[in-house]
Amino acid sequence: MQAKPTSKSEWFRRSLLMGLLIPTIGCATAGKTGPSMKFPNFAPWSKSVDIQSEPVPQARVADATVPAVVKEPSAVQPAAFEALAIAKEVTLDTTSTANLRLEELEDLAIQNSPTLRQLEWSACKAAGYRQQVSLRPNPNLGYSGQQLADQGTDQHTLFLEREFVTGDKLQWSRRVVNARVRGQLSEVESQRSRILADVRTAYFQLLAARTKEVALAEFTDASRKALELTELRKQAKEGSQIDVLQASTQWNQIRMQQEQARALANGYAAELAALVGIPQINPSEVSGQLAAPVDSIDWDAMLVQLRGTNPEFQVATANLERASANLRRQNVQATPNLTFQIGAGVDNGTESGMINTQVSAPLNTHNRNQGNIAAAQADYNIAQLEVERIDRALRARVGRLSGNYESAKAALIRYREQLLPDIQQSLDLANQAYVAGETDFLEVLIIRRTYFELRLQAIDAERDLLLAQTSVENFGLTGAFDPIQDNSGDASLRDQAFSQQ
Repeated sequence: MQAKPTSKSEWFRRSLLMGLLIPTIGCATAGKTGPSMKFPNFAPWSKSVDIQSEPVPQARVADATVPAVVKEPSAVQPAAFEALAIAKEVTLDTTSTANLRLEELEDLAIQNSPTLRQLEWSACKAAGYRQQVSLRPNPNLGYSGQQLADQGTDQHTLFLEREFVTGDKLQWSRRVVNARVRGQLSEVESQRSRILADVRTAYFQLLAARTKEVALAEFTDASRKALELTELRKQAKEGSQIDVLQASTQWNQIRMQQEQARALANGYAAELAALVGIPQINPSEVSGQLAAPVDSIDWDAMLVQLRGTNPEFQVATANLERASANLRRQNVQATPNLTFQIGAGVDNGTESGMINTQVSAPLNTHNRNQGNIAAAQADYNIAQLEVERIDRALRARVGRLSGNYESAKAALIRYREQLLPDIQQSLDLANQAYVAGETDFLEVLIIRRTYFELRLQAIDAERDLLLAQTSVENFGLTGAFDPIQDNSGDASLRDQAFSQQ
């Protein structure tokens, strides 16, 4: 299609319009000086904009025909943007007042535990019963006088009487109570594991809370500076109220989390003080760093080891031994004891001495201890099933412990090797891009928030692995203040040995 020729009047009108536009464009750029100046590359057909009040549009990759808009550094930059930088690792300051190490706390807890003292005294009580049930009976010394009213024919005798226990009743009774002593000593070790588990749990929880508090204090300071920077950007017309509100929300959220971490640290410190038996502990007095070693565990070997060293399993096997000994003990109860008596005296009627002897034994015509034997057999069966129950419980516990440990280990490895390095690199790049004017400040805030959350989650992962290791080392036992199980028994077997009626 051929273009129509332009008339002289139309050409003159266009030339006049271009002449008027050229000074206007020059005035739009002239007089705009200072570091906050923006120089976007507008296309020839772009409308005129006030670059001080309107945001510069971002270029899209798809718009190949539109030149990319390059942001220049913002006018509102602090003297050093690095003031908003965040340390990559959190280290607790424990060089000044911290003097309570984990080993010292554990020693204090063992020394001051009332439940451990109770179980130790319970074992002593069982040892006392063990001694008592094996003691032989005392002999009887007596006097006998006959025909005392018939003067000259009276007889006077001194006699010694003693019951001889047959069937090894006293020895079997001692074995029964000796098994109780072993069981109570195993209960002592079980309680020791419970105490250590609770102390280590409170200790690691306290370290985690303190580490979070220190990290959040740093995050709070960085977020406060970010909020101040956002307000300055708004005043310079480079940001909006939305940016300010976002930065303020982030700052207040981190302050809230810091207060929560401080409250948790105080709570765990109070719990730890109760566990170790001292009036109070200041969280800053506890030394240590939250660093979990990543070890591999052979869980099959762990199960075999638990069967040999677990206090609960030892208690169950001691109880089975007690039930077996008691069954033997009740079977020999029907063996009659023998009572011997020997006496020596004088017969005034014949003016000669005399010696008397007497032997007696009960006849088991009705009571052959059959009821106690049946009860002992049932008790033995129960003890066997208890050993099986403990064995299965240990297998289930090892399964649970392995799941918790491997899960915590996998999470910690992922945080250490991938998540934290990646988010640290993202944060560094976002800060550099913001300084260069290549990204929006709101994007930086979002990345910083993700960084904060991952750092806190990594602290939780360190804590979770340490708690899982604590459970493994202490057989999954807890409950330092749970009521004790006093299975010291009594000395009734000795009384039974001398009562065959």
